[in-house]
Amino acid sequence: LSLLEFLIRHYKIYHFNVDAVVFCILPWHESKYFVKMVQLLNLKCNERFEFLESIAESRLPVKRIQLAQRASRDLCFLQFICDSGLKICKLFEGKYQNLEIFYTNLLIETIESLNSVSDSILRIILPSIFQGLVMPANPSYQTDCYTLLKKISNTNKLDEN
Repeated sequence: LSLLEFLIRHYKIYHFNVDAVVFCILPWHESKYFVKMVQLLNLKCNERFEFLESIAESRLPVKRIQLAQRASRDLCFLQFICDSGLKICKLFEGKYQNLEIFYTNLLIETIESLNSVSDSILRIILPSIFQGLVMPANPSYQTDCYTLLKKISNTNKLDEN
C-alpha cells in the first residue's frame, strides 16, 4: 500500500497510467480501496473506463456481476478483461491463481449473462482462450480455458459447419 502511495504522489500514475492502475485494482472491486483509487483516476480521458465514474460518485464498491454485465455490453472493456487475464498468466505463470480465477470467473459470468454469444464477442474471447490452452507452464489456466469453452458451447448451439 505504501508503494502505491509513493507511485501516486511522485509519478501521478492515476493520471497517466489509468489502464495499468485498473489492471492492478480490478480484482479488489468490492473493497473500499478500489473505490478510493477509482476516485483518483483520470477517467474522462479514457473511454474504456468512463463507467467507473458512477462508482467514484456513489462511493460504493461494484459487484462482479455488474462488471460482467458491463463486459457483455462493452466490447472494449471485454477486450481489456481478456488481455488482463492473459497478461497475468504470462507474467506470473500460475503464481497468483486468485487473480487468474478472478478474470476467469468474470468471463464466465459475462458469458452466462448473455442469451447467446455473438460473433463479435467470440472474436474477442476466443484468441485469449486459445493462447491459454497452449500454456504448458500454467495447467490451471489451461483448465480455466477449457471451462470457458464449455460455457460458450453451452450458451451457443454449435453447428456442424
